[in-house]
Amino acid sequence: MKKSDAGLLEAGAALALRTSITGWAPAAALALGVTLPALPVLKQNYLLFLTVLLILAWVKLRGETWASFGLIVPAKWGRIVGYGLLLFAAQLAFSVLALQPIEHAVAAFTGSGPNKAAQVLGELTGNFPLFVFLLPFVWLFAAFGEEVFYRGYLMSRFAQFMGEGKIAWTVAVVAQAILFGAAHAYQGPPGMVGVAIGALISGAGTLIWGRNLWPAIIAHGLIDTLGFTLIYMGKLGSHG
Repeated sequence: MKKSDAGLLEAGAALALRTSITGWAPAAALALGVTLPALPVLKQNYLLFLTVLLILAWVKLRGETWASFGLIVPAKWGRIVGYGLLLFAAQLAFSVLALQPIEHAVAAFTGSGPNKAAQVLGELTGNFPLFVFLLPFVWLFAAFGEEVFYRGYLMSRFAQFMGEGKIAWTVAVVAQAILFGAAHAYQGPPGMVGVAIGALISGAGTLIWGRNLWPAIIAHGLIDTLGFTLIYMGKLGSHG
């Protein structure tokens, strides 16, 4: 078996683990007489972050570096932060200028309701202690964890499988965006499409800046912090 084929199988196994772990892990723990704790709002999403830690450990054991998946230590952090702010601005511009019409079109086409993010996170509205409690987890689980898994690990594995040429990386960017959108099914079709487009922007930015994940991690954290802040203030409404 080619190394690239094995890498694709490994990525498929990692994706299957991440997709299913929040279902079987609590059930398995309960069968052993252990009840896994649940975070407010985020429930047991820490299990998703556990899959990221397992992947980082696995690739290290295989002799690969984390830098090969985008966790590159930059020579100049100021430049990386600047790139992150640029990517955040691009994501914000998309959200302000195009997201709402796209979500409305998707909702009309699919017959679904609006983006359900604000509804799912409704417990956050007006609850300042909960807002402050959740922000570090937003940066750890979502900004760091999701970027490492989707824009780092999966995108790299997909590109490796296809030969790592320009077309391969383009297809890999699209593939990870589709999977990332699907992972946000709780937001409904409008939310999934919006998230997938955002993932395309982040994936493209990651490639532009030498496959360094830190700008995407920074932008992701800022976008989610803004979103959580708007939900806390009751400003996001049903649109999400």
